[in-house]
Amino acid sequence: MDSVFASALEQARLVREGAVSATELVEHALERIGRLDPELNAFVTVCADDALDAARVIDDGTGDEPFRGVPIAIKDLSATAGIRTTYSSRAFAAFVPDLGRAVLVLRGAVDRGAPRTHGRRRGRAPRRHGRLRAR
Repeated sequence: MDSVFASALEQARLVREGAVSATELVEHALERIGRLDPELNAFVTVCADDALDAARVIDDGTGDEPFRGVPIAIKDLSATAGIRTTYSSRAFAAFVPDLGRAVLVLRGAVDRGAPRTHGRRRGRAPRRHGRLRAR
């Protein structure tokens, strides 16, 4: 599916036009996370069910939000209401905030989870880092 590598605005346009569904984009993103994350260790929490539910709601409705139907990941440094948010710290390992992420969700984006944030290790760079590339 070529549309999964398009820009966020292009993906949203394709969803609005019906060329691709939000559910298709989310399913592809979740498949990639499932396939690549065991090696990359990039996600603290993956919200697969929530993302699929949100995508189905978007597919069943209409709207012109700029990021409508686009799967996104919210960094683990941002409070995410109802989702474990660790701030990359053991002190927050079980923290689930009551508030957060409203701005992107209101703009029509589909939250697919919280990517890992590497804490400082005595001034050294994280062991694993890099960009996710198509395989």
